[in-house]
Amino acid sequence: MLNNMPELTKKYLEIKESIKKHSPFDEKETNRILNKFFNSIPANVELLIKKYQFDKKKVLDIGSSLGQTLFYWNKNSEGVEIDSRKIQLPRALGYTVHELDVEEGFPNLKEESYDAIYTNNLIEHLECPHLFLVRLYPLLKPK
Repeated sequence: MLNNMPELTKKYLEIKESIKKHSPFDEKETNRILNKFFNSIPANVELLIKKYQFDKKKVLDIGSSLGQTLFYWNKNSEGVEIDSRKIQLPRALGYTVHELDVEEGFPNLKEESYDAIYTNNLIEHLECPHLFLVRLYPLLKPK
């Protein structure tokens, strides 16, 4: 699937090297994270880069976790994560990650700041998914 996207393969290898170099965790934990969460390029990343150029857009990655997708978007993209431990890795690699509970809204995020918003495996866990979606719209740049 990646045969026609050598730049994505290059980015994947750069991400792994950056994690090894800058991880805030000890070597054992870093290797566990690499083996479990960064063992391949996520299929949705390839699609979003190929079809929508997410690598060239400022993306708000909600539920960004350890940065599995965030690291592929444009460097000025930002993450949102509730788990303070998971935030450590993307921050150590120079990414902005906001620690907040999305059920409470996005009080510290500037409206009309993002070209796209990405989330995966999150909506089904929310008490009020409709309210979550309504709160996202003002964060998008007007087209």
